[in-house]
Order: sequence, then C-alpha cells, then structure tokens
Amino acid sequence: MRNRATFQAVAVSLILGTGGVGAIADDISRKRRYIYESQVERPAAYFPLLNQVLPELQEVVAETSSPNWNGYGALPVTEGSFDKAKQFISMLPGSTPVPIVSAAPNGQITLEWYRAPKQLLSISVSPNGQLHFAALVGNNESYGTRELLDKPPEDITRLISEVMAPNGHGEKSAATSR
Repeated sequence: MRNRATFQAVAVSLILGTGGVGAIADDISRKRRYIYESQVERPAAYFPLLNQVLPELQEVVAETSSPNWNGYGALPVTEGSFDKAKQFISMLPGSTPVPIVSAAPNGQITLEWYRAPKQLLSISVSPNGQLHFAALVGNNESYGTRELLDKPPEDITRLISEVMAPNGHGEKSAATSR
C-alpha cells in the first residue's frame, strides 16, 4: 500500500512539475495542478465526451500556459477558457464526435470538427462563456457568437451534426446566421 501511495505522489509530481525554476515555472506548475485536480471533479460515467477530450484539452492548456507560446506574442490560455470549454463539452451529447482541440493566439480554446474541405466547424471558447463559431457545410456558411448558458446553443449542436454527416447536410442544411 505504501509503495502505491509513493508511486502516485511521484507520478503526480512528474505530471505537474515543470523542472524549471522561477515565477513562470511556478505559474505553469500551478496551472497544471489546477487542470489535474479539475479532472477528478466529475464522475466519468456522466460525461463520456468530456472524458475523451479532457486529456487533449489539458495538454493544449499546459503547452500554451505561458505568454508568447507560439513565438508571435500569443496570450496564454486562461483557466476561464479551460473551464468554459469543459462546461461546453460536458453539455454535448455523449454521441457527439470528438473535436480537435487547439489554442487561439488570443488565449481562447478552439474546438474543431472537420470531415471534408467543405464540412467544418470551428468554435472558440472565451473565458466569459462566449462561443465564437464559423462553419462551412457544402456552400453554406454560418458564423456568429452565442452565449454558453445552461445548455449548448441549438444552432451549434445542429452544425456539429451537419458537419459530421456523411453527406454534408445532416438533417437540415446550414443557413447563414449572425
């Protein structure tokens, strides 16, 4: 039992530690600890999509947690964007396809669903819960900003379905929205 506890403590310190010294290394360690601890908050069975996306989300946040992470002056991804991205993903049905997770230079988390050159959706999640999206489904464009409230916006969930549908049209065809 003691060996297992020691192993877990060493594993957590390796995952969360940076090996660096100074304020930036301390900040990165703090953010990594926050991400690690937030993973343990929710039971796995309740959020199947979040459990699939969370490791990639955590990796992106860890890699982009310091200023200028892209070499072109990018802002660090904020804990607020991380929290709102988790909230949004946890609201989506478990059958939703897994998005590609990345970071935007403005410090927001970006979630992308891509099936083909004319079947794609990109959503940037801001720390205040705004979802900035742009989609192309066939020749139809859709873009705008929605607030993340107590459920995902219906037009965004519809766009995910349309983008990921084999024929590129889902149940309905996309229409321009602003």
